[in-house]
Formats: sequence, structure tokens, C-alpha cells
Amino acid sequence: MELQMIFRQRIKNLTFFFSIIILIMTLSCSSDKNKTFKIGYMICNSSRETEDRFLALNAYLEKETGYKFKFYAVNTVDFEEVFKKENFDFIHTNPVLYVILNESYGLIPLVAEKNGIYGSRTMGTIIVRKDSNIKSISDLKNKKMIFGPTFAPFGYVTQLYMLLKNGIDPYKDLKAIYQPRHSFQHEKIIYGVWFGSFDAGAAPFLDLEEMDKEGKIKLEEDFRIIAKSDLLPYCTFSANKQLPDEVIQKVKKALLKIDKNTTIELSNEKVNIFKKAKIEGYEEVNDKDYDKMREILKYINFPPYQKF
Repeated sequence: MELQMIFRQRIKNLTFFFSIIILIMTLSCSSDKNKTFKIGYMICNSSRETEDRFLALNAYLEKETGYKFKFYAVNTVDFEEVFKKENFDFIHTNPVLYVILNESYGLIPLVAEKNGIYGSRTMGTIIVRKDSNIKSISDLKNKKMIFGPTFAPFGYVTQLYMLLKNGIDPYKDLKAIYQPRHSFQHEKIIYGVWFGSFDAGAAPFLDLEEMDKEGKIKLEEDFRIIAKSDLLPYCTFSANKQLPDEVIQKVKKALLKIDKNTTIELSNEKVNIFKKAKIEGYEEVNDKDYDKMREILKYINFPPYQKF
């Protein structure tokens, strides 16, 4: 009889214990549902353009996952400082920023943006006018060259790498270097070469593709590409490693689900995600996909690996 009572008491204790566990798990799930997650979007051309492109995507993620997301448009040079201040849950950045932030804070890469003929990859190029007598990198000595922003992977970083690999130090061997300011800097590079203001330009291949497609330039007729980098991951969505895996996987699944027919209601208007965000989908990536970018950053003595 005494043993029976002890056994029943233990069953009650176990039942109570598992009830508490289930309650905690339920509250935890409910807490995630009610929490607002922060997404930091790197500004591409301008704050307004970034908002116009990605607010619809933000709304889609809310509908698809059931979570709330707060939108932040952040300048490239300020991104690490704002990341630390806001402790972003997700970020959308170029691959250089991904490598820098991952080194310091640990991130989980989710997907890379697909666009252009190379999908989720693209490359940096060095361009000259079609009628230029510059045929190779060695011909750039004592020439004027225009670059993109310093943190631009395909408008500065990969070109600096190619120049140094071929024995050209742009700060010593070029006649002049220039970096345009404000918005649409990559277009300014391409036009700067086309109009003859500069002998060569550090142009992202994707921008050349887009401008050719839009009829702004005729790539084959107007330019010669004298150097190309390796194909590397394009803009990347990554997650804060402190997030619950369930949240990360839900967001990743939602991004991979987007296709050319995906729409969202935004301000009483049906918006196509592909057209609004100017993308052609997302592709799953892993951290090893960024090893070549790490190699490039180390070679050019660039953050997060700079030694002096």
C-alpha cells in the first residue's frame, strides 16, 4: 500500500514536471511570435531606393513567417557600428560586410540574392572604352581610373586585388584615382569611362548587365573588359547566431520560397516581390562560399584582416 502511494506521488510529480515543460515551450513559441525581429539592409544606391526595394520583402516575410520585422536601411560604412548598437537579428549585406561581421560576431549565412546570368554569383571587372588602346592591366600605369566605394566587393575590392596581383599599386602607379560620392556610384563609374573622363573603371559586372538590359549602354559596342575576378556570392542574407534555430529556418524557408509569381499586398496594392526588390530569387549558401573573398581581403590588407 505504501509503495503504491509512493508510485502514485511520483507519477503526479512527473506529470506536473512535464506540464511545466510544455507550458515553458508554449510560452517560448508565443514569445517568438510576438517578438519584433530587426533586419538591417545595407543601402545600395540610396536610402529611399533601398526602402522602395525591400519594404515589400519585409511585409512578405511577416506574412509568411507570422513574425514581425523592423526595417533598418544602413550605410555601408556605418553598418558595423549600427549592428553593434541595434543587435540586428538578420542582415542583408554585400559579401565583404558579411565576412567582416562574421569574423567579429559570428553569423549564419542563409541565402544569396540571384540576379543576372550568373545567378547568386557575380564578378568585378575593369573596363575601358572599346576604342581605348589599353589592352591589359599592365597598360594602366600612369592612367586615370575610377573606383566604387571602398567596401564595394565588385566595384573596388576585387579590382584592387587584380591590380596588386598584376604588380600595379593604384596609389603609386596610376596617374589619378577617383571615387564618386552619393547615390548610384556604380553607374557613375561606367558613365565616367564611357564619356572619356577616365581611362578605366572598376565596374561590377551585374551593373554592366543591368545598364545594357535597360538600354543605357551597349556593353559589347561601348566597352572592353580587360580583367575579370572570380565569381563570388552576391548580396547575402545572414542571421544572428543567437537566434533560435526555428526562427532562422522559417525565415530561410520563406526566402527560398519566393518565385517570379510571389506577390504581397502593400498599401492596398498587389506588389510583385521579384520586380520590386529587383531580384530573381535566392539560393542557399554556406560559410565556405565566402572563403575566396576572405583570401582576397587578406591579400589586399583589408578589414577584418588588416595588419597595418
